[in-house]
Amino acid sequence: MEKLHEFKAGTEKSNYLEDNSKLGISAGAGVSMFMMEILVEYNYFQNNQYFAVDLKVRLPLYMNF
Repeated sequence: MEKLHEFKAGTEKSNYLEDNSKLGISAGAGVSMFMMEILVEYNYFQNNQYFAVDLKVRLPLYMNF
């Protein structure tokens, strides 16, 4: 994980990049049907927790040449 510290011009501070290693956990589940797929995922990182929902719809296209 990288964290950028960027300061305004004129503050006489230098910009710098902070490298950190952090442990995280991710878990998810999904359901797939004929034309639709739904995935739900929970991600946990220290000070960063969020849910993700992914909905995919497949449209069958038929082409004749």
